[in-house]
Amino acid sequence: MKTIFTLSSKIDKKTGRSEIYVRFTGGRNMQLRAKTGIYIKVKHWDDVFGRVKSVSRMTNKDEQKVVTKTNELVEGLRYNINTRFEEDQNKVTIDKEWLEAVIKEYLDPDTRKTDISAMGFYDAFDQFVKMEGQLAQTPTKHWAYSTNQKFTTLKNHLVNFDNSITFEDITVEKLADFVTFEQNTLGLIDSTVKKHIVYLKWFLRWAVKMDITKNNDFEKFSTGIPTQETKVIFLTADELKKVKIHDFSDNPRMDRIRDVYIFCCYTGLRYSDVENLKKENIYDDRIHFTTIKTDDKLTIELNDVARAILDKYSGCKFNNNKALPVLPIQKMNEALKEMAEACEINSKVEIIHFKKGERVSEIIPKYKLITTHTARKTFVCTAIRLGINPVVIMKITGHKSYNTMKPYIDAEDRVRREAMDKFNTLE
Repeated sequence: MKTIFTLSSKIDKKTGRSEIYVRFTGGRNMQLRAKTGIYIKVKHWDDVFGRVKSVSRMTNKDEQKVVTKTNELVEGLRYNINTRFEEDQNKVTIDKEWLEAVIKEYLDPDTRKTDISAMGFYDAFDQFVKMEGQLAQTPTKHWAYSTNQKFTTLKNHLVNFDNSITFEDITVEKLADFVTFEQNTLGLIDSTVKKHIVYLKWFLRWAVKMDITKNNDFEKFSTGIPTQETKVIFLTADELKKVKIHDFSDNPRMDRIRDVYIFCCYTGLRYSDVENLKKENIYDDRIHFTTIKTDDKLTIELNDVARAILDKYSGCKFNNNKALPVLPIQKMNEALKEMAEACEINSKVEIIHFKKGERVSEIIPKYKLITTHTARKTFVCTAIRLGINPVVIMKITGHKSYNTMKPYIDAEDRVRREAMDKFNTLE
């Protein structure tokens, strides 16, 4: 099952708009195409990904609203088509007339209100997860596996807290009770509780936007939990060398995992970008791509290590013409701990948590903390240690502000020592 949107080649000369078409594939012998009745300016449409472009860099606020609304319509229609197909495929004939009827029904405001606004709390929660994350099918909106897992966990906690909760129940007092439940009954650390409230508010704001509820009392609620700095886990120069030179010749699978990890350490790419990196993205001795998470267009020059890894797999064929043998992120994170342990990345790391405001210290061997994201952190910390200007690092990694770089600078003890040693040269 796949729902793909395309833009008509016919452009209205006065408005610069074209109609969005939808192509629905429900199986080998089912290829349906129909007009959606939704229009957009050509400049706001991404032909490569078949979606509305990001509005983050648009300066015209009124146009931003129009484009955002169009995007909501398109993604809502995608969800509606997929959901209706699952419901109707064994009951009615699925043909072009069916697709046109589903589109017409979706675009009818009264029908949409009936379908969505009557939902209860947990049904709406499920629809939110599907519509915003699982069925979005666009690089910037489709949630990562970890995000889906976080919302699954949140729902389980909410059900355990109150399995008959309604939107009207969501008061400041109710949210405070939920925080107490997570802290006392479930024993969660403060930072996790705070994140759960952030995720819950994300859902509740969506519910208000979709006219499912008008109760916005949740906006008045704050956990009162202070923001805690997250410890930056990265490989030191010696640890990075250990991983790079470790002999995995007797374990081809682990050799590939190490190569992908080292590639991230030497390019600063997020794992989601490496996972989607195709051979056609690499030319002129550079990587040219649009980031999955932020939709930024970046160009990254290749260094010797990254180039060697790409050359190693240049003759291999992977699905979708991918450049490297990447695993799904959850499997990769599991394998990286095994890799790091084999490379003896076993220094002790103190992790500080807070439970109900009280400090809790935990000592953990470093290999247990290695994930795909530590590669990106390793790149940044290595670049800082090498004396590369933070502005240049930000250009490579796509970080938006200097404040986002500060934790990495703080993490590099050697850089701080060298900075202070410069004062020893003063007469």
